[in-house]
Amino acid sequence: MEIMWNGKKLHVVDVHIKANFLMPEKNTLGEPKPMTTQITAADGLIRSEVFRFSQAKKLRELIDTFFVADPNASVIVGGDYNAEENYAVYRIIRGVINDAPDTLSEAGIKIEPEKRFSSLSKTLGRKRLLDHFLISKSLEPHLGSVQILNDAIFENKNIAPNPDLVGSDHAPIVIELN
Repeated sequence: MEIMWNGKKLHVVDVHIKANFLMPEKNTLGEPKPMTTQITAADGLIRSEVFRFSQAKKLRELIDTFFVADPNASVIVGGDYNAEENYAVYRIIRGVINDAPDTLSEAGIKIEPEKRFSSLSKTLGRKRLLDHFLISKSLEPHLGSVQILNDAIFENKNIAPNPDLVGSDHAPIVIELN
């Protein structure tokens, strides 16, 4: 999405990268084949990661078009990365060359470390930051408050207003630009 902000184009991109669950191979009818051995499960994990890397690369290609058109582009890329900061998927989207002008910055760095999580891992039993707002260098001076509304995920219950709707297991993140 492109909006005008402070008299300049602001590119806002919503992200939802596939979770790293196993992706089974499919038969000719498109039905998943059972993964019954360590090798077929390993293949499912490899397929999943290749898919995630492809999503991240496509997203990075889109981000790069903004910077080709304007080296000082204003860009926000936010949402569910299903990846922590040290994962390759996150690093591909952020930019791997740290000092390059088109490398994005993590808005969540403004949050105290003990509150910097957006998901509670049921399998790992720990807090994780899987949702991110990456911003261009041109927006860094304008970054105001950043909040992760993660109090409700401790309660582990459906907080949707309609009982037929299922709430998210990820906390919302709110950023403010000045």
